Amino acid sequence: MFKAAQDRLRASRQQGARGGDEWYNSSVYWALTNLQTLARVMSYLMDHSPRLAKEYLDTAFAGSEKGPPPITKTPAFKELVAEFEKANAAAPLVHPKMEKLRGLLLDYFVSAEDDPERQGSKAMVFANFRNVVEELVDFLGSDAPLVRPTKFVGQSGDAKGRKGQSQKEQLKVRIFFCGLERD
Repeated sequence: MFKAAQDRLRASRQQGARGGDEWYNSSVYWALTNLQTLARVMSYLMDHSPRLAKEYLDTAFAGSEKGPPPITKTPAFKELVAEFEKANAAAPLVHPKMEKLRGLLLDYFVSAEDDPERQGSKAMVFANFRNVVEELVDFLGSDAPLVRPTKFVGQSGDAKGRKGQSQKEQLKVRIFFCGLERD
């Protein structure tokens, strides 16, 4: 995949320097844009969530009014997408941090059941992306009733048009978390 970007960069060097609007149409611009997007996919994969990386991979290369970038037609790119789909079909992709979080929360809540001072304890987990919050709620929801995840996200919608939480919904979650209301 990076070879295709390198080849495009090499080809642009052979064509000579460009400026103005030609820069946008140059292969250097597209090579760097593709590399930037692939770096972001790698960051999402390593730091956040394989599901977030795959979603970004699917949408980032959907293209603009000019159509999808040429890299999406390369065998290496198609192989990358196929590997994601193959791995996810075998078992849902889960970041190791989520597995660790599950273990920590289960250990905490199991030990809290035996400690009268910690009974009814709650935990709050923060995430950088709404997609990751939703993934955490799904992932940790399988451990109910010991772990009862509830999402708390901002009010604005996301790029996919999904709505955020209203102030009323946010307030309800905060009141429950503070122990002022029972579920």
